[in-house]
Amino acid sequence: MRAYYAPSLKGVDATRDEVVAAVELGYTAVKLRTGAGFATDAELVREVRRVVGDEVEIMVDANMGYDRNTALRTAGLLADLGVRWFEEPIRADSLSQYAREHSWLAERTAVPIAGGESLFTLWEYTGLFEPRAFDILQPDCVSVGGISEAKRVADMAGAWHVECAPHIACSSGTGIGLAAGLQLLLATPSAQIMEFDAYGGPGWDGLLKRPVEMVDGWVRAPEAPGLGVELADDAEERFALDVDAMVARRGGTRTVS
Repeated sequence: MRAYYAPSLKGVDATRDEVVAAVELGYTAVKLRTGAGFATDAELVREVRRVVGDEVEIMVDANMGYDRNTALRTAGLLADLGVRWFEEPIRADSLSQYAREHSWLAERTAVPIAGGESLFTLWEYTGLFEPRAFDILQPDCVSVGGISEAKRVADMAGAWHVECAPHIACSSGTGIGLAAGLQLLLATPSAQIMEFDAYGGPGWDGLLKRPVEMVDGWVRAPEAPGLGVELADDAEERFALDVDAMVARRGGTRTVS
């Protein structure tokens, strides 16, 4: 599966340098984080397009950071710059608003709109198809109920001829979640590209014996049984969650039912 690099939100110069380094590693696509304001966001996307040229795909993720007018203005710019998709651009506080606002935007712009990572049940996705809220759907198997449930979402998307590009939680995920997301992607006919970790941190370093790797812009599925990954020998000790200690620090009492 072809991989894209997704750096965290930072300044224009720092993002540009990070993207250049990622392209040198073999990535052929990158996803930029925006939300610093229209002028800064426009500068960021223009600068990255300038340094990577037309051969590298660019996606943009706003993490619901815009009102609808700023989202529409930004979408026009992204369409002109050949951006592959614009992810969750508009703020929403309810499922109905989430569908309504992104459907409104999708009708008014040429850049494809992506979303769905913020939903947590199969049933929440059913209301996204009729209004054509998203051109690309992004269920996350870690949060939506597992690989099988995420595959049901992907199959629904396929029935509506909506591309599915499953979300993989990088900053809050683990190498296990990445391996699970990879299996989902490979079982989804319309999936063409996967998000790959650009963060690191707890849950990644030393958790697995042999993490899934990117080589020359591509991720190869492990051939071992199951997800194809194993916990490191000391992982259970190093990454154990002490619930009692957490509760004690907060001055509470643990209740077991």
